[in-house]
Amino acid sequence: MALTQAAQQILWMYSAMSEVGFPQPKPVRLYGDNAGTVALTRNAKHNTRVKHIDICHHYICECVEDGDIMVEYIPSHSNLANIFTKPLGKVAHHHVCTLL
Repeated sequence: MALTQAAQQILWMYSAMSEVGFPQPKPVRLYGDNAGTVALTRNAKHNTRVKHIDICHHYICECVEDGDIMVEYIPSHSNLANIFTKPLGKVAHHHVCTLL
């Protein structure tokens, strides 16, 4: 669900930038730290265990197929977004701060 919301926001921002004369290159690189989710964006149709996923969340798969977004895996310890989304210990916090 988070990747779908991120994809919607990214494409909206790209559309807004194009409207004001600053078109952005595609595909957009979107990082995710859940390997299963990243794999589903590439191949959701061939897995019988994902029938429960709501159809609106397959939007990210369409974006990947259309070449608008490229989803890549990033390990949690290297994910810069964790500083804003998760409580981190002192060492992990310092590591992410150095990556920024």
